[in-house]
Order: sequence, then structure tokens, then C-alpha cells
Amino acid sequence: MRTIIRRAALTAVTLTAALAAPAAADAYSGSFQTPTGNIVCQYATGYSGYMACDVNSARVTYQMSRRGYPRVYGMGPALRGDWTLRYGRKVTVGSFSCTSRYDGLTCRNRGGHGFFVAVQARYRW
Repeated sequence: MRTIIRRAALTAVTLTAALAAPAAADAYSGSFQTPTGNIVCQYATGYSGYMACDVNSARVTYQMSRRGYPRVYGMGPALRGDWTLRYGRKVTVGSFSCTSRYDGLTCRNRGGHGFFVAVQARYRW
């Protein structure tokens, strides 16, 4: 229950920040998943941009801002991504880039911070 409340509060803060920020013509949001569906990432670009990836098998979420150090949260309900980031592929959205590989997913922001998430290992820098 605490995890759901924390996730709802995080969503509310993100939405509030997005609504309060000046509208940018290039701001957009979406989601993707790894081929197994174990990792699902949501992103938003623009002033209050973020990248948040849920690791379903570990029930945790790694989230980072455009330049900040990643934070780890308890995960809410599992979601599905809008599209699949195939192994060996890289996607860049706003200030973030993520690369999907067989051994896991690596995401970085423009500030030089990032995280690696997989079934058996997770770390951030």
C-alpha cells in the first residue's frame, strides 16, 4: 500500500511540475519496454523531463531527471510500454539515452549520471 501511495505521489509531483512548467514545442512523453517486458520505462522531455524504468522482477523503479543522480523507489503496478526497444538498439529522447542489450538496460542523462538495470543486477552512478 505504501508503494502505491509513494508512486501516486511521485506521479502527482511529476504532473504538477509538468503543468507548471512553460510549454515547450519539443516536449513529449511516452514509454517503451525491453523485449522480455521485464523492464518498462516511461519518459518525458522538456523543462521537467525524466526517465523512470520499472524492473518488474525486482519491484523497483529507477528514476532520474535531465541532469540529476538516479533515485530508487518501490514500484507500483506493472505497466506495458508503448513500443519495444530491441536488443542491440539505442534510443535517445530529450536529455536521455538508453541502450538495450541481452544482459540489461543502460540509461544515461546529459549530466553524466545513469543506471543499469537487469534481472540479476542493478546499479547507478
